[in-house]
Amino acid sequence: MGGRDGPESVGTMDRNTQHDNTAIWISHQDEVSILVQHFRTNTPEEKYQLSQRFTSIWMPKRKLMAGRYGLLRYEHNDLPQREKEDVVSAFYEQDLYLYPSRQQIETQIVCDADLFPDPGTARAAALQQRGKFVINPRCSHEIFFHGLKDSHIQIGYFRSHLHEWREIEQAVVELLDSFRQAP
Repeated sequence: MGGRDGPESVGTMDRNTQHDNTAIWISHQDEVSILVQHFRTNTPEEKYQLSQRFTSIWMPKRKLMAGRYGLLRYEHNDLPQREKEDVVSAFYEQDLYLYPSRQQIETQIVCDADLFPDPGTARAAALQQRGKFVINPRCSHEIFFHGLKDSHIQIGYFRSHLHEWREIEQAVVELLDSFRQAP
């Protein structure tokens, strides 16, 4: 019999509406974002310099770990200590993945560190049971060597798709190439 604020009205819009309590990250797991930025980097040398600049931002305080999916993986040096101190930052501790080809960095991917579990895993479920908020770890994928004039390509996706990085990169380059006009 509760009134307007009675127990039967808590958490419901009306009696006929079903609430979907699915976390947002589950309903948007296949999200991919593409950012094309204007950069005057058209020659291979200019593109190489840009890739070196981006890598120099992320390289300090990182050590080479076991590779993944054909990529070199660099993890933050003091991650175990910072994890113990409970001062982990999603930005500071990101892992760096590089795809070197012909002595140059063609692809750079920066992902949230492994200590942030992918949703749907046993570790994520255990954290949620303890009342922790679990986000879907993300990756930022930079492509330096491509045919698009005066541009730099950045792709964003969930870390659970990192194993598909080559296919994602190829599909994005093909999509952007389809927009170019023939001379």
